Amino acid sequence: MKISKGRLKQIITEEVQNFKSELQEGASMSRAISRLEDIGTTVKGVLQVSDDPETIERLERVDQMITDLWDQMHDLLDVPSNNVQMHQQDQQE
Repeated sequence: MKISKGRLKQIITEEVQNFKSELQEGASMSRAISRLEDIGTTVKGVLQVSDDPETIERLERVDQMITDLWDQMHDLLDVPSNNVQMHQQDQQE
């Protein structure tokens, strides 16, 4: 199958833009995960020094919420991109 130079240039340009966008999104997500980890560390530190049962219970719920959110954010980073599949479909046409 032949692809014109113009179409090839367009595909490359789109792939580079997608790659740059994904890098920026990944860096932003990574920073958010790091901040979330810092918050979790702070909550765990407060849990260790707290004597009030009600406060401990609330902090444990907050810690669980942070853990759940952390897992969800990591799942978002692990999702494979569909760009390769879409590009392969263009080549088959």
